Amino acid sequence: AVEQAGANAAAPAGTVVEAAAEGGFARCRSVFRFNRQVLTLCVYKSLLCRLVEERVNTFASQVVAAMLTGVAPLERGERGVSVDFMQFDTIEKKMVDVAAAQEGRDPGRQRERLRKVLDGLASQGDGLLKKRLVTSTSAAGSIDPGLGRPAQAGGAPPVVQVPEYAVDWKQARRLLVQSATSQLIRDQFGAVGLRIFNLLGEQVPPQRLEETAIFSACMVPPTEGREVLNEMVRRGIVNWQEIPRNSAMPIVTSFWLYYVDHKRLESALLLDILQAVLNLRIRFRVELRKGVHLESRQDSLTKREKVALNEGRRVEDVLERSFLVLDVALLVYTSE
Repeated sequence: AVEQAGANAAAPAGTVVEAAAEGGFARCRSVFRFNRQVLTLCVYKSLLCRLVEERVNTFASQVVAAMLTGVAPLERGERGVSVDFMQFDTIEKKMVDVAAAQEGRDPGRQRERLRKVLDGLASQGDGLLKKRLVTSTSAAGSIDPGLGRPAQAGGAPPVVQVPEYAVDWKQARRLLVQSATSQLIRDQFGAVGLRIFNLLGEQVPPQRLEETAIFSACMVPPTEGREVLNEMVRRGIVNWQEIPRNSAMPIVTSFWLYYVDHKRLESALLLDILQAVLNLRIRFRVELRKGVHLESRQDSLTKREKVALNEGRRVEDVLERSFLVLDVALLVYTSE
């Protein structure tokens, strides 16, 4: 997240140029600057590893961490990332680099376990990894039977099709957005709200259902479900559509279908996040003012005042951690 701007070379942006004492030659002094693009990428990688660890297991998370070493930002000024494909041997070395290799274990079993995880993450249509086969020439006897299929036989070195793996970055971004959305929905509307959202928004094709069908499919009592559903409509998470029986009958007799519009959903969630950040900042300022007079004389406080000071610091720590959580959610929705 911090990059070196330059040293004793043609001065790029951010380099301080000093005049030499003799001869009038320019001398460059290295300076460092914050790189937001790299920091954002680091946060994304950390979130992906944590998500895989929660949903699969620790070893799969370590494999993803090794694969993410092949994801790097583009050149300065360009947006996006470059993703490199890696062969099995390279991935094994990366596992050692990220301290994921377990010493004392059977190497053959470890390789087989790694291969199964890679194929598992790349086998599904919406998998986190993508896989391709490339043609490679290998010396006889050096081919791992599990890594490739011989394409020809003969006295010459065999030609094999070797699998290569890479992170599907678009799918990784999509997975983070889906995870953040589910977490926000659960935090605001509980398990019932998440069930309703998954029913309306996650199925293919997207569903437009009446409330009775929603409550039946989600196994929710109508009284509780109607309260949650109406609140989700009011907050812009769920939308509704009127289907009139006929033009002559009043609106109360119409059919009302509920559905999720993902573009409106993202805007509504962003608004909620920004409002929550604002509320936390206001609360933080209030708590900070409460403790100013105690912090200024912390060496001469009474027992009760020390308790109040420690409690104020605890509240400030909680608010700061909440800032970080909301900032990450904001980053997931807004970064490209």
